Amino acid sequence: MPTRFARARRLRRLHRSLLAIFVAPSALALAWLGAALALGALPAGGTRAVAAGGVEIFVVSKGYHASFVVPVAAQGIDWRAEFPADHFKADIGGLSHVMFGWGDRDFYMNTRTLADFRLGTGVRAMLSLGDAVAHVTYIMRPETGEQVRRLALAREQYHALAIFLRASFADGAEARPLLHPGMGYGPFDAFYVGTGRYSLIMTCNEWVGRGLRTAGLPTGWWTPLSGSLLWHLPRG
Repeated sequence: MPTRFARARRLRRLHRSLLAIFVAPSALALAWLGAALALGALPAGGTRAVAAGGVEIFVVSKGYHASFVVPVAAQGIDWRAEFPADHFKADIGGLSHVMFGWGDRDFYMNTRTLADFRLGTGVRAMLSLGDAVAHVTYIMRPETGEQVRRLALAREQYHALAIFLRASFADGAEARPLLHPGMGYGPFDAFYVGTGRYSLIMTCNEWVGRGLRTAGLPTGWWTPLSGSLLWHLPRG
């Protein structure tokens, strides 16, 4: 029979194990959030003035996920050459802008809204266990607001951003983006094989932040949260 001392020692070990299971992840989560808020508040990029009459682009946030919106055609770049009409179920001919997003393949393709969230898919994404996917949606020009910020880019800034966006798509035959056939939220969007890998460091929002830094636009040092992207962007 185990002695009272032995039982007490086992209980202490169990207690320490439970603390490790529940407290350590919470501490790591708080540390991650603190770093995200602190580094997101520190300005990076934006050393070059935004052109008053340049190419109009937008950063659009859903509160948890941010994307770029750019003109279908501007400054010699026509995105229909990379993402043609036959990739989409509906006619994209009358739509003026393209929305670009990036993220973990399984999470992004299966989580249209927060109501679709599944814990297992989210954990796999955070642990960088899946492949990346890029998302294209043809839309009309968005209206600016609390979650939609407008920027005007000089020609060289827009070209730098366009190179960044295109590099987020893996190439297939004839150096064209690799389509996930039939996959999309609706008739005007499509998913493509992405480059890179999603993680707690490289989130969909940090992807937008890197694009902004590439173009010399204002953002934070590290922007894994969509809110920290908007802190540095002009309103209206």
